[in-house]
Amino acid sequence: MRVSYRAAVRRWRLLADAVAVTVAVGTRCHDACGKTSVWPRLPSGMNVTGSAAPGHQANRCKGVSEDGVSVIPAVTVAQMREVDRIMVDELHIELLQMMENAGRCLAAHTRSWLGGQLTGRRVVVLAGSGGNGGGGLVAARRLTIWGAAAAVVLGQSGSEVRGVPAHQLEILGRMGVPVWTAEQFLPDTLAHADAILDALIGYSLQGPPREPIASLIRAANRANAPVIALDVPSGLDGDSGQPFDPTIRAATTLTLALPKAGLLRPAAWDWAGDLYLADISVPVQVYQRLGIETGPVFAASDIVPVPRDGSAEHV
Repeated sequence: MRVSYRAAVRRWRLLADAVAVTVAVGTRCHDACGKTSVWPRLPSGMNVTGSAAPGHQANRCKGVSEDGVSVIPAVTVAQMREVDRIMVDELHIELLQMMENAGRCLAAHTRSWLGGQLTGRRVVVLAGSGGNGGGGLVAARRLTIWGAAAAVVLGQSGSEVRGVPAHQLEILGRMGVPVWTAEQFLPDTLAHADAILDALIGYSLQGPPREPIASLIRAANRANAPVIALDVPSGLDGDSGQPFDPTIRAATTLTLALPKAGLLRPAAWDWAGDLYLADISVPVQVYQRLGIETGPVFAASDIVPVPRDGSAEHV
């Protein structure tokens, strides 16, 4: 039986409401306009913007990784493309494996950002057709398994999603996770979200985002929910850090493997939010091939904070 978009949205909300009734996850706060909104309960000492997300302990990172030894260098977009190529073509670490690692870390970062409790939390994933979007689809699966009410809005038609991302999309369909296209999408969906995940473009951006992705970016920026960007906020140039029109304004960005150089430039700071780095299992030998010196950055955790005090190294 064919279910209408509005009916699917109602079911999504009702499911989240039914589960959330049994879990005390919210605390009230007031914005500058005096409006009341529900936010996740924050640990002591953490402000409402999430500047010290629980579990990540950003104060432990002073220019090095959490092992206290390994410097975190930055990479250019061209270098990251070569990292991906070496991984797949020479080491036979497949895109599916890297995508799974990226999506799992994104889901874990989202859980931490929402106070460590996902039951009944509404999370909307904005997903493109490439590897970045595939990581977002993996995150939607993980978040659903962990108790969240996740839904996906595609930046293109389902038929335009191919290869490994299409495999991830098929899994979500079999799980019954709501998936809508940009044409079916209503901004009201984001108004009820506890978090929005930006997995639309990633580092492969070439010029300003085009429709319908541009409209999704603007809708996400208008929403009250925090936006969590994967790798690079959509619309931000990965090398220069300059934002195109439009660009996602993220509360936090989870960049992958190594930080993209543009994320460490002052122009990007207001758009990327708090910056974290996720392990997608790149062996150190890959970086050595490119003359990039690093060590066991993820010795203490597979998600680490990235400093912006000038101590991170640019390649």
